[in-house]
Amino acid sequence: MEHYNITSMATLAAHSPLKALVSEVVLSLGASCLIVFEGGPQPWPLVPARFHGDAQAEGEGLGVEALSLSEPRRAQQHAYRVTCHALGEQWLVFSSGNSPGPLNQDPSVEQSRVRVDCSAPGSLSLSLLPSSPPSIPPSSLSHPCPEPHYPASLLSVSSSRDAVLQLAVFDHRGVQFDNFSSCSVNWLTSNYSLLSLPSHTHMGLADTHTPSGHSKLHGRQVLRAHDLTGTVTITVALTPAQDSWATPLTASVHLRLVEDVLWDKRAITLYNHPDITENLTLVQGSGHFLVRLQDRELANITYLENSNVVQVSPLRPGLSSILAYDLCLTSADPAVTSISISDITDFQIDFVDIVEVDHSALVRVRVLDSNRQPFLHHYLPLMHLKLTPSSPILTVEPAGPLDSVSVGYRVSGQTVGVVSLHLSAVDSSGSVRTSSHKQLQVDNQS
Repeated sequence: MEHYNITSMATLAAHSPLKALVSEVVLSLGASCLIVFEGGPQPWPLVPARFHGDAQAEGEGLGVEALSLSEPRRAQQHAYRVTCHALGEQWLVFSSGNSPGPLNQDPSVEQSRVRVDCSAPGSLSLSLLPSSPPSIPPSSLSHPCPEPHYPASLLSVSSSRDAVLQLAVFDHRGVQFDNFSSCSVNWLTSNYSLLSLPSHTHMGLADTHTPSGHSKLHGRQVLRAHDLTGTVTITVALTPAQDSWATPLTASVHLRLVEDVLWDKRAITLYNHPDITENLTLVQGSGHFLVRLQDRELANITYLENSNVVQVSPLRPGLSSILAYDLCLTSADPAVTSISISDITDFQIDFVDIVEVDHSALVRVRVLDSNRQPFLHHYLPLMHLKLTPSSPILTVEPAGPLDSVSVGYRVSGQTVGVVSLHLSAVDSSGSVRTSSHKQLQVDNQS
């Protein structure tokens, strides 16, 4: 008996589904766009020459050009540039697969379609080029500029740095154009002294990601600032390439030029007491700020957004800074104010050495902080100051504030003699602090 071995071999190839990276593009007449397909059948390993990949336009108003991607994101990509030559709905149809042959009688063939709308522009949109101030901490970038978007109201821009406006174009359905570069675009400013259009530069074009996840063409126009504040209106006019005599589409945005944000005080010293709250005010800027205290254990801060006031309440002695970032202006550095929180360190007592009987003299008192600078007088009532003579030959009466850092006491001579004076104060912990003793002589009238 003869034995036979019968074998069979099959070659199988798998591929990912064929798809286009976009399902629809919108172009102005004469504009072009890159369309990429990926996946789909690949050349049959045994007879790769039978592979074909072709793109065809459905309609006579679309030009198609095959391209080679220099750095394809995937090996299975096919790129075509389409150009609109006539208005209307067009389709780009791409199919790939292998022709039937002896080794593969039923090869896989797939097709993918992209809608190409060759449209006339229907509306325009202007916005400030989005940018976060580079100095804002990354952990705080979740705080966007809260100003209303165009065209609701005035948008803030810096009076000292150039601004960039971004133009987006939409068709009559409200779908954004992928490319409108064939259209004529002109820019106008209502006040060249506030914001001018650089004569040596033209509007730039840039592909920018949109919320849909796809890149769309945007126009970018630089606006030159001149260190002046005020309001200005910027208008853009777009004319389609196929109808240069038509009334252009226009859009305007109203801008408010402002100076960079500043603190009303560059530095402040607070008395370390639980009843103290000091107000700091932010001036200039857009009015929308992110406020941060560097050492959060030093004080509590409360930002009152409606008034741009920051309330500071001390927790312990020390030094720190409060930083204010403008959320709507791009600035290299935040506005900084230094805060010092101090306990009572020393006293300063000024008076004449001699007082005549039945006459009086004024004693000037200051309480010094850790930098040996006087506390502001409105902190002094919390210290329960008391000027005490060592003998009844001198009487003491409060005279109230004398200036922003001093309070006064009026001393009156009663009888001849020598007396000493000392000042006492109660600090935030309830401890009594006393000054050194100062001598004063009471004499008869000359």
